[in-house]
Amino acid sequence: MTDIFAFIGAGHLNRAIISGLISSTNKDNCEHSDCCCNNNSEQEDSFLSPEQILVSCKSEQTAKTIARDFSVKCFTDNRTVIEKASFLILGVRPNQVREVLEDIKQTDYQDKVIVSFAAGINIASYRRILGDNVIIVRAMPNLAANCQSSVTGIWTDCEVDEEQAEILDDFFASFGSAVWLDDETQIDGITALSGSGIAYFFRLMQAMAATGERFGFSPDELYDIISLTALGAATALLDNPDDGDFAQRVQKICTKGGTTEAAISHFDTANIDATVEAAMQAAVDRSRALSEEITKDW
Repeated sequence: MTDIFAFIGAGHLNRAIISGLISSTNKDNCEHSDCCCNNNSEQEDSFLSPEQILVSCKSEQTAKTIARDFSVKCFTDNRTVIEKASFLILGVRPNQVREVLEDIKQTDYQDKVIVSFAAGINIASYRRILGDNVIIVRAMPNLAANCQSSVTGIWTDCEVDEEQAEILDDFFASFGSAVWLDDETQIDGITALSGSGIAYFFRLMQAMAATGERFGFSPDELYDIISLTALGAATALLDNPDDGDFAQRVQKICTKGGTTEAAISHFDTANIDATVEAAMQAAVDRSRALSEEITKDW
């Protein structure tokens, strides 16, 4: 039997994941062995075909857009997709989760797995509505899923059989990399690190671009310069894992009395470590506050 994945919600994250899944399929189906589609030598065979993906959203117009953009079937009724699915992906905002759960709680969940991307809402809260005999997995991907580069943290409180675990591993690997966490509190940590983390880099890029304009570069030039510099940094890390930790790599670039040392010294004087720590803790605190605000009456 072919596994069907039903996506509830058509927001940014679900779209990014569906885009990544479809792009993976397109790469594998490309007939040109030397084209850009095959630059990722580690790309495995496609995990899902478009026929295995169902989507549910509220708007008829959005449903038409999703169907057109991704060549998947999209409906405006949650139960239609749930009944056909082996894996149910909840990709709605935290404050929309209860509405979805109330809508689907009468469904027979035997042999189904529910995967939720909602920040802050713990599994115990889901069980207050759906009951104890449901397999629920919490996961936190990020928007880089659309280019198969998401980092996803995964956790569940129940035993997932070997086949289901393998399918979940393949699912998350199809749009990036994934790690099973040791306990549920780490979901808040992975939210602060990778779920929100891409935005931290974008924010630094935004600041660099604003300053770069003062040096006479156009926005298009800055986009390329900053993006490729970030790509170079990430590539250097991943291609040379034995070259030292982050601090050692910084020091290798900082020539005594040079330009990089001057810039890094300014970061240190401004206490960038404390700023980043406070920002990431704010993400964790907000995740935990969401749980209190949203689920207190469940």
